[in-house]
Amino acid sequence: AAVAAQELVDVLNAEFGPGHGRTMWGLKLLVQTLLRRGVWAEAEPLALELWKRRSSGDDPDAKSVKEARKALVYIYVLWGKQDKADEWASKLATSEIADLFINNQQWRAAVPYQRKYIAEIEAAEKPNAKRLSRARRLLAYVHEQSGQRDLALALLDGLSHEDLVSLANTFFEDKSWEPARRYGVALLERRRAAKKPILADIHAALRTLAYIEESMGRPKEAREWITQAPPVEHAGLVGFFVQDHHWEAAKRHALDALARARAAKAESPDTEEALRTALAHIYIEAGKPAEAREWGEPLVTKPPPAEKED
Repeated sequence: AAVAAQELVDVLNAEFGPGHGRTMWGLKLLVQTLLRRGVWAEAEPLALELWKRRSSGDDPDAKSVKEARKALVYIYVLWGKQDKADEWASKLATSEIADLFINNQQWRAAVPYQRKYIAEIEAAEKPNAKRLSRARRLLAYVHEQSGQRDLALALLDGLSHEDLVSLANTFFEDKSWEPARRYGVALLERRRAAKKPILADIHAALRTLAYIEESMGRPKEAREWITQAPPVEHAGLVGFFVQDHHWEAAKRHALDALARARAAKAESPDTEEALRTALAHIYIEAGKPAEAREWGEPLVTKPPPAEKED
């Protein structure tokens, strides 16, 4: 493979010349291909050649030179040649190197660079609190992805509320339910412990945790979360299940929420009406129009009668 790669470079050199854009583009693609394959010994000479060509000339393109340097850091770190990696990394920002490994899902390789970046922020005369929290959030994410849950959880106290929300949402959107639940619980605890708790935010966290538990196949735990919120919030959870076509969970929670709404004398009648409509929709989707009519107007209406001819 190494011989074939070099032969291709020789063909490009002969056809277009060493400094031609097509030659540089072809060399770059070769390096990227070898990096994806993880064949470091084959990638190294081509990456060095790319860096030499990028950095030569009277006015080299700084971005291209940086990309070539990053490729060499990537090779040497994953090849286990840290001394050489440090040499090539010396002219790169620590955050750029951390992002390089994170973007390529090389989680363990990213950890020391992200930690170093955090240390650099902390060492500043006036550390930027927002930047520091974001860096810690990213490190927590990296630790979770590399199976280092305890290290991730140890960073929670250093996260702003905004970054804790972002971390929880990231796992939720990825449908990574276990970490989504962990950070959802942490978010709920923080919202409840606030000096001035905001009920709407607490209820939103409870709905999210109930949704997560259902997604993990734990309906009992889902109910334990959502029944800590008023019935109107329970109805909101039903709406999420309907929207996602989770019909079984939607029906179970709709019936449960309806019973709670009827038992709550102060609850708005709109909540009961919304739940009845939801149940009609759920039964229509289940192919049970008779049951649907018991709960409300059928959601599938008949076409209007044809007009009579004069």
